[in-house]
Amino acid sequence: GPGGSVDEEVEREAWFLQLDMYALKALSQLAAGAQERAVLQHAESLPPDQRPGGGGAGAPPPPPPALMRKLMEAAGELEGQRAAIRRDLLRPSHNLPTRTLFQQADIEIAEMREREAHQAEAAASRQAAGSDDEDNDETLARLRAQDDWRDTHPAGYGNSKLRPTA
Repeated sequence: GPGGSVDEEVEREAWFLQLDMYALKALSQLAAGAQERAVLQHAESLPPDQRPGGGGAGAPPPPPPALMRKLMEAAGELEGQRAAIRRDLLRPSHNLPTRTLFQQADIEIAEMREREAHQAEAAASRQAAGSDDEDNDETLARLRAQDDWRDTHPAGYGNSKLRPTA
């Protein structure tokens, strides 16, 4: 159909454009290769001590021993810090428990039994002493007297600083 020939023409044009692009890239790389060959031939013609990046006479002198000592000390400190970080990496940030839940439960049960035993002893000693009727009568009379006094003396009675002066 007529639509098919248009698609074929567009595809053919795309292929030709790609071939032109690859040809231009190849020519560019060919020129770069020729320039690099010229640079390498020039470097080869130089004496060994004047060549860039090589040669025995043009090598930099070793660093002074004092500088090397300082660098080694700094490296040792960094290694110590690195070891400390590695050691503390998985250490929890909170205190770990010193006993299990079962151990703690056993301790609390024992303390509860001791309290119950002391309470039972106290109750038994109170019953053994008995509650005299005289003690109850005296306690009751004292409580009634205190209640009567509170009825006749309202709160704040005798606080002269709170009364306005006339």
